[in-house]
Amino acid sequence: MQIKKASFSYGNSLIFEKINLELIPGEIVAVVGSNGSGKSTLLKCLAGIYELHSGDIVKEAEENVVFVPDVPRSYEYLTGYEYLVFIQSVSKKKDVAKIHSILKDYTLYPNKDKLIKHYSHGMKQKLALCAALINEDIHYLLLDEPLTGIDEKSQKVIIEKFKELASKQCSIIFSTHQIETLRGICDKVFYLEEQYEEIVHK
Repeated sequence: MQIKKASFSYGNSLIFEKINLELIPGEIVAVVGSNGSGKSTLLKCLAGIYELHSGDIVKEAEENVVFVPDVPRSYEYLTGYEYLVFIQSVSKKKDVAKIHSILKDYTLYPNKDKLIKHYSHGMKQKLALCAALINEDIHYLLLDEPLTGIDEKSQKVIIEKFKELASKQCSIIFSTHQIETLRGICDKVFYLEEQYEEIVHK
């Protein structure tokens, strides 16, 4: 995926201008910036939720893009398990073993039969990640502040999952305020306001 001279405004307010960035298969990229700098907006443009005011986002038509927002939205009157069954059904699949496995990976299995409306923010965030990863063939995983409200044990699980996905040539790009926590897994850090790209030497 290539971002070429991308600009976006809300009304007369310029959010970002002429951004250039390339996402290489298997690469993990962090987007860093202050509040209001446009990190979330950039991700939503990459996901096709917002349209750029100028510039281009170039990718292959068959490439699958999955976006996980910072405030997850789900069906509050479903249980965590029912929600993942629903997400799988969209792709005409039902793999109960995989649902159980991913719920265990993210320490949600003991709460699988609890209504989502009773989940904490961190639990909802983990469920959103489960929903994003339950189906196969993700080419680009976009995440807005993925570790916000997540306990330390689950953060380690998520970081290992990112590494696993990258090893399968999935590109991961996320916004974060926790760059020191995540720098070690990144290939690049993109400073949005400065439009500066730092190559991380692992």
